[in-house]
Amino acid sequence: MVTKWECTPAYFTSNILLGPPTGGQRWIIYQTSNGNYFTIAPDSSTNFAWGKNFTINRTNGQVGIGVSPSNTSTNKLEVAGNAAIKGNIQCNSLTVTAATFSGWPDYIFNKNYKARPLSETESFIKKNGHLPGMPSQKDVAKNGINVGEMQAKMLKTLEEMTLQMIEMKKENKLLAERNDELAARIDNKEKNGK
Repeated sequence: MVTKWECTPAYFTSNILLGPPTGGQRWIIYQTSNGNYFTIAPDSSTNFAWGKNFTINRTNGQVGIGVSPSNTSTNKLEVAGNAAIKGNIQCNSLTVTAATFSGWPDYIFNKNYKARPLSETESFIKKNGHLPGMPSQKDVAKNGINVGEMQAKMLKTLEEMTLQMIEMKKENKLLAERNDELAARIDNKEKNGK
């Protein structure tokens, strides 16, 4: 059965209602008085059902889904709520701004921070097949990853490894100095015949 739709002026002269004359979902198409914004949203009898709208800003090409794009924003697309992309996202730059992870790992450089000993890391890897603090392949396949949280975890691991390498360099320097001392003693004993 095909439902007859009507297209009638509504609320203001710049609005048009699309949909069945009675009953059923109707849509409102709205253009602001200055003509800069064009919005499509479900009609709620007296006004837009804001939060469910699709808006285009004609002056700068911005698009808003569930939100009207701000004139002061430089974003070309603004989405209120979650978005599911069924494909790849390619971009020149990505900025993640989220409060979903508990902090950036600069605390690793505090004097009192003790990094996990390498022997513990080795044991963890042998037992679990991945680095401590990182999700397993099975977890990622099931749940995906939070990009901001993963960046923080990878930085924590990198910073801990950096501290461990600094310590190893100090140990290597001490060993090299000790080796030079022992070599000098051996040379002296050989020269003196003792």
